[in-house]
Formats: sequence, structure tokens, C-alpha cells
Amino acid sequence: MRINRLKKHLNYQLVAILLSTVLILFMSSKIRAQEIKAPIAAALEKGDTALAIDLLQKEIEIDKSYYLNFYTLGQIHFAQKRYTKAAEQFQLSLKAKKSIMIQCIGWG
Repeated sequence: MRINRLKKHLNYQLVAILLSTVLILFMSSKIRAQEIKAPIAAALEKGDTALAIDLLQKEIEIDKSYYLNFYTLGQIHFAQKRYTKAAEQFQLSLKAKKSIMIQCIGWG
């Protein structure tokens, strides 16, 4: 019984993280297809999520500061109902975006 309550609580936390992340990202910038590289956009348009994931992971290895790659990867995981992985990517996206904003302001 206690385990069920804990699972329910964790599920609510996960949903809250996902929703807040999505809202923050959508409110802070408009997501356009031009902002991700053409091969990734093409793979997504074709529905080839395996290729898109592979390309995104390669882009993330090259540049961990570009938040949109994490966000797009999170969207793919979310659509595939892999909510934990999606939440991780959304959090990494927020962290990268926050880092960029701090650098722009000159606080970092």
C-alpha cells in the first residue's frame, strides 16, 4: 500500500516536471524546424525516429550547450511514451538553455 502511494507520488512528480519543462521552453522561445539541422528535420518528417535519435545524439556529443537538440530528443521519447527518458532530456534542455541565458547576461 505504501509502495503504491510512493509510485503514484513519483508519477505525479514526473508529470509535473514534464509539463513545467514543456511550458517553459514553449514560453521562452518559438520552436521552428529551421533551428535543428536539416538531416534531423528530414528524418523526423519521414517518421524515422531511430535515425533522428542517432543524429541528435551525435549532435549532442559535439555541442552539449545547444538546448534544442535535447528538447527534440525529449519530444521523441515523449511521443514514444518513454516518459522518464523524455523528462531527463527536457531537464538537460532547460539546463543548457539556462546556461546560455546566464552567459548572455554576463553572470557566468
